[in-house]
Amino acid sequence: MEIFRDKTWYGKEDVFEVVNEYPSGYVVWNIGRANFPHECYVPLAKPKGDPYHIDPDSLKAIKVKDEETALKILKYASCHGCDEKTFTLHESEFQITIKAKTVSGYYEGATFDFDVFLNFFPYDWRIDIDYYEEQITPENCIADDWYSNAGLSKIHARHICNKIGRIIEDLKDEAQDVFKKACDRKLVCGDIFSNGEAIYFDAAS
Repeated sequence: MEIFRDKTWYGKEDVFEVVNEYPSGYVVWNIGRANFPHECYVPLAKPKGDPYHIDPDSLKAIKVKDEETALKILKYASCHGCDEKTFTLHESEFQITIKAKTVSGYYEGATFDFDVFLNFFPYDWRIDIDYYEEQITPENCIADDWYSNAGLSKIHARHICNKIGRIIEDLKDEAQDVFKKACDRKLVCGDIFSNGEAIYFDAAS
């Protein structure tokens, strides 16, 4: 069994077991290359309890195609390495951020998903508001006056939501291109049942 042993800055030692397949229940551990100095490898950890806690006694490492791919995966797994796009509308600023994440599948492999956030900064900085993807709606555009003009916000609400949706899809496509380089198989979702279970098929089939 191949393992990596890394000394931490606070004197402890992290032990990573090298695996050939993505293990069930694991996520990419966003500790960056400086804290995991193994080229072409990505650190994996099993979440434990709170969202930001992991089990330090069951760490894994998996090899990907090359170091460029590994660094990009680490970037997208990090809150500080999200894809972002900022644009201005009628003197108000909007910042769209996506955080790509991989989570192991129920039986094998890994699922790929995103967290999407919209930050709204009005031109007069009277308030700043954060939205999750499902909250980016014409109703919130009108209620929070994204145009800083009630009439324009109402008239253009659907237009601005469509524009934001296109930007989000472009950012997702960019992130997906990165992860495709590290995957041997690509699956597509065939159907999702009411209990949350899903059927996947090989994209090539």
